[in-house]
Amino acid sequence: MSLTELNRLMEQKHLKGYWTREEAPAYEPSGSMRPFLWKWADIEPVLDGAAKYVDIEHAFRRNIGLENPTGRSKTINMGMQLILPHEKARAHRHTAEAIRFVIEGNGKVWSTADGEALVMEPGDLILTPNWTWHDHVNESSERVLWIDGLNAAIAGYLQLSFREDYPTPQQPVESPAGFSRHAAALARASWLKPSSSIPGMPYRYPWSETEKNLDVLKNTPGDPCDGIFLRYVNPWNGGPMLPFISCAIQLLPPGMKTRAHRHTSVGYYHVVRGSGATRAGETDIDWGRRDFFVVPPWSWHHHENQGSEDAILFSMSDEAFLRPLGLYREEIEGETVRRERKYWFGAD
Repeated sequence: MSLTELNRLMEQKHLKGYWTREEAPAYEPSGSMRPFLWKWADIEPVLDGAAKYVDIEHAFRRNIGLENPTGRSKTINMGMQLILPHEKARAHRHTAEAIRFVIEGNGKVWSTADGEALVMEPGDLILTPNWTWHDHVNESSERVLWIDGLNAAIAGYLQLSFREDYPTPQQPVESPAGFSRHAAALARASWLKPSSSIPGMPYRYPWSETEKNLDVLKNTPGDPCDGIFLRYVNPWNGGPMLPFISCAIQLLPPGMKTRAHRHTSVGYYHVVRGSGATRAGETDIDWGRRDFFVVPPWSWHHHENQGSEDAILFSMSDEAFLRPLGLYREEIEGETVRRERKYWFGAD
């Protein structure tokens, strides 16, 4: 048998020899996704229209996703969820883990996760881990709006998605009023153990604590690539807050311009406060309060605060998913190093 005959036989048997492929030169990650900006001025009328025309009883969730016309992330996705006064979103659970970063709310709003009612106020971060029963209740006279971030993309790609409705519209609230297993040392009592072997628990990271940490650190040098950069972490072990999703909050003082860097994780950003610009690849992104933008994986980028007040960015990435697989890599312009952030919010 000749090599030609062997190759033909393998093709007939649906096999392929590595030697039939052309030798590839060195390569780096590439994809169709490009940086993209969603202006709040464009989003707000859509939210108003959804509030007027979309009935939550029939739509189940009044959710609006951020769709990048150049391509979607293969791992995580971000959107917004809107609940009107005195509405309740039905309870369900799914394999996708989720985060909620509150944009609007007044405290008479909560997300119940596995029996624990987690209050939702502006700037709070709420976690809904994998396969956690969750529903949302708005007992206030105002609308509540939050960011929804999920890893539904990777779960769908792997064809391993499950979803299930709770037997009743809302699950019973089992935690004491006002209690939250959030990332504060006093909440880590010895008898409050995780109820599941799956990493992650329902947590609330209050904005009051986050803002306090930012204020304490704002006069320090911070991170050269990201300014005052704080990760949200699992308070039980100081590790990633969820197996797939990483979240961070960063502050850029007026006039700060960060060093350019790139990483293999995708980055979705929401402007909590201030204004500025991000250079991502060949794209200039001018952002202001409440805008959203995305930086694709392995794209050189840097941030600049062009305003007169502190700029604060909330971000979500798939770094937690990539690190255990050995797929996370980060470079600073002019260097080739792997970096670890200096400050960790919520860790011991």
